[in-house]
Amino acid sequence: MKRNVLASYAVFSILKDNSKSVYDVIEVFIASYLQKSNIYNFSLSEIVVNINNEFNFKLPTAVIRKSLKHMKGIIENDEDYSVDFSKIIKIDVSQIQESEQYMKQLLTLIYSYIETRLEKKLSDEEKQEIISEFIKYVLNSKCSDSYMKFFATFLLENENNEFVVKYTNEIKEGSIIYVGITTDLQVDDNNIDNFGIFKHKMIIYLDTEILYHYYGLNGEYFKQQAMDFFNLVKEINKKERYIEFRYFADVKREIHDYYRAAEEVVRDGFLKKKECAMAEIIKGCSSPSDIINKRTKFFTFLKNNHIEEDEIHSYYANEENYKYNIEGGEEVHPYLNYINILRKGHNSGKLINIGYILITGKSILLSQSWEKYWKEKDIPRATTLDYLTEHFWFILNKGFGSNSTLKSFDTIAKAKTILSSLIASNISAKYDDINQRMDSGELSFEDAVDFVAGLREEARKPDDITAKDSNYILSILSESDIKKQIEEKRYKEAQLHTALKKNYEMESEMEKKDLDLISTQKELEKYKKQDEKRKRRNRWIIRISLVLISILFLICYFKYLNKPLLNWLNSKYTKTKSDLGNLFGLLGFLGINLSNIKSLIKFIVKKIKSRKL
Repeated sequence: MKRNVLASYAVFSILKDNSKSVYDVIEVFIASYLQKSNIYNFSLSEIVVNINNEFNFKLPTAVIRKSLKHMKGIIENDEDYSVDFSKIIKIDVSQIQESEQYMKQLLTLIYSYIETRLEKKLSDEEKQEIISEFIKYVLNSKCSDSYMKFFATFLLENENNEFVVKYTNEIKEGSIIYVGITTDLQVDDNNIDNFGIFKHKMIIYLDTEILYHYYGLNGEYFKQQAMDFFNLVKEINKKERYIEFRYFADVKREIHDYYRAAEEVVRDGFLKKKECAMAEIIKGCSSPSDIINKRTKFFTFLKNNHIEEDEIHSYYANEENYKYNIEGGEEVHPYLNYINILRKGHNSGKLINIGYILITGKSILLSQSWEKYWKEKDIPRATTLDYLTEHFWFILNKGFGSNSTLKSFDTIAKAKTILSSLIASNISAKYDDINQRMDSGELSFEDAVDFVAGLREEARKPDDITAKDSNYILSILSESDIKKQIEEKRYKEAQLHTALKKNYEMESEMEKKDLDLISTQKELEKYKKQDEKRKRRNRWIIRISLVLISILFLICYFKYLNKPLLNWLNSKYTKTKSDLGNLFGLLGFLGINLSNIKSLIKFIVKKIKSRKL
């Protein structure tokens, strides 16, 4: 059964950190294979095939031969070898078994994470595919976007998990050594120790975003990443300038167009796209002339750092170049054609002898370079900043551990960079989709403005990405066009319309109830006032009636009762005054009407006062 190549990469890093040479590390793999298989004799060709099959390697024959030559317990006889197991069994191979166990644990965590995200159980075939894609991810090869986003968010969410960080970094560092061996040691036996010595010039072409990285327009992370690379090149160029930097005339035009767009932004006062570089360019500018000054400073910076415009302005002026055009089923990016023309179609061999290469961040270029127009032994025509940084680091034999401070070697930092790039690519696709839908009449200008405003909020620099953003980022990356957002917007608008309608109906119902309540209250007030009025009327009727009855009493009294009463009193009491009878009558009248009289007096006084006012 073939060993897990990820575990093998980790072993390269661990053993190399212990001050072992590349050949010492390979000796451990050879010893592990021999201890397991109990082979006592073998030929060079046999051991090369068996080691590569056992560990999923593609190690050059010269490297394995060099390792065997100095290995204790191996006796060479004209490319046939004998094994002294008394010495072979003393070679510690435990690190290989330990690493394999750790890789199983790491892969289990990755499987579980992806199953959670996809909400399904992975099949064995899918797990094998994940291993294959994760190897591509580690090697900076073209990993599929569908898995790349999960690998990146997995690492991001585990940035404080020591186990995950330790072993993913070891895989990364070990892969750099392995790729360096298989790519940069493809030389003849006589020059095996001179793999890091440049003998031929290399011209590296830089795409627009790489120039922006170096100038600092795309944030601190990308600037530091570019600085790491350029510092390695300065070290390589110490004795002689083996590496030169250039940019195509097309790149210059692209930069000029970008700065002209910045002039329009300053003139119009509206930034359509939230791009880091554009925001940095327009910062502090109040007029188009300020942008022109910034553009001049940018090209001065390139010149001062020995980054020159390409001498060839048209690669198709010479008809001889046509035969080097890359043929494919779809339109090939012109930059890949330019590099192929410069190489004259020769794309295999050692990286340091390849002559020409392009560094880019454009996904279409990388995809075409790594997948569609690339053979297994080819050096890619276009590659990433990480790829060349890692190769030059290996060539200079820098080592890892505490000395490896380059951004390219930090798996968490790389995860943030990948997510930032995926978001930028996704946003760009959505912008194109918005324009197409607007042109076709599917989207109104107002809706398009709303979507553009939303896209500006999606952009993320690597420096700004944190573990808590992973759910949001995955939701952004779930759709490459604006269709889902249009559907969501319409769904939300429909929900809002329903909610507003329901709210309006409720408010109307409440208003109706309030009106009914007010009407009821008014009716009650009306009845209450009528009742009060009736009671007051009744009280006055009673009072007036009492007064009238009293007056009637007085009339009757003085006419019919006063004399008989006085005669009777005089017969009893001789001293009784004649007015005593009158007194009885008046007292009777006042006793009945005193309160009524008081009320009448108060009423009359109140009326008099109100008239005066």
